[in-house]
Amino acid sequence: GDARSAQLRRRSTPEAFADFARGLAANAREGVTLRGPVTLQPTLRPRASGALTVIVDDCLDGTAQRYFDRAGEPTGQAGDRRPIRVELVDSPGPVRWVVGSLADGPATACERSGS
Repeated sequence: GDARSAQLRRRSTPEAFADFARGLAANAREGVTLRGPVTLQPTLRPRASGALTVIVDDCLDGTAQRYFDRAGEPTGQAGDRRPIRVELVDSPGPVRWVVGSLADGPATACERSGS
């Protein structure tokens, strides 16, 4: 992830972008970078007709990711699995649905995924 990424900024609200940027800055302060694939199996929660937001619960599986230090060497640490809840906001801009918020999700999201 790169907090300077125009793609990240276009696909998130200013508040969500600030959260992402804080997380990336924390990794930078610690001198680590996380690389590798993330597995997602999202479940869309029902929404009211005409609603401007959608809630997605998922189990973010980053166990195939690895941490690297400033020199690009592996630290031996791996990513983790955690339930997440993402609020998607209907946007009038060029990207229709953008991330409005990202939070801890229900534990059942990881139980359901089987991963």
